[in-house]
Amino acid sequence: MQNASPEEEELEVVALTSIFGEENFSRVGPNRYRIWIRDETQNLDRLPQLPEVQLEILTSSTYPDCTPDLTCRNKDGAEFWQWAKRSVEEHAATLLGQEMIYDLLEVVKEKLTEWNSETCEHARRTAANGDPQPTRALFLIDHMRSANKYIKLLQKWAAELGLGGQVLTQRCHRNVFVWVEGG
Repeated sequence: MQNASPEEEELEVVALTSIFGEENFSRVGPNRYRIWIRDETQNLDRLPQLPEVQLEILTSSTYPDCTPDLTCRNKDGAEFWQWAKRSVEEHAATLLGQEMIYDLLEVVKEKLTEWNSETCEHARRTAANGDPQPTRALFLIDHMRSANKYIKLLQKWAAELGLGGQVLTQRCHRNVFVWVEGG
C-alpha cells in the first residue's frame, strides 16, 4: 500500500469542505480537522437527544494506510461516541489503503440517527412484550417552504393524535418523507 500524496490529501480536504460546507468542516492544524455531524432526521414527538456532535480528525503521515484518529469534542456527546466508536473503527479497518474520512463520517451520521431514534427502541420493547405492532405509514411531501413552521405543525398533530414518527429531509427540504407510527 502507498501513502497518500499531499496533493491527494488536499483533494480529499477540498471534497469534504465542499460536501459539508466551510461552516461545518475546517482545518485546525497540520493533518487535523474539525467537523460538525448533524442528525438530519427530525422526530415528530420530541427533539433528538443529541442533535449534533463535533469530531476532531487527526491523520498521520501514513494515512490512508492507517486509520485516522477521531475524537468527539462536545461533552454531551461522550456517551454517544463511546457507543459508536467501535463501529466506526471496524468500518475504518475495511477501508485501509484508500481515502476514508467521508465514509467514516457517514457511519458516524448513521449512528447518530440510530442513537436518537426513539421509535426503534419502542418497536423492540413492543415486540418483546408480545403487544400488537403499531400501524405505520410513510408519506412523501414534495417540498416544504417554511420547514420549521411545518414541522411544528406536524409535531402538534402527532401529539394530538398520540402518534410518533420522524421527518426525514435533505437540506433543501425537497422530497420530505414523514414516517408515522401509532397504535
